[in-house]
Amino acid sequence: MRIHALNLYKELLSTVVDESVYLEEYTRGLIGQEEKHQLELRKMLKDFS
Repeated sequence: MRIHALNLYKELLSTVVDESVYLEEYTRGLIGQEEKHQLELRKMLKDFS
């Protein structure tokens, strides 16, 4: 599910790039948050195993 969300955010970014600086920055923030969350999950799973 999370990878799907990241792909959707990247698709949104490709749609809004050069159209709206605000939406570009907002979408980049979402992508950053999602990537950080994925890294945190991987770390937790690694620590758990």
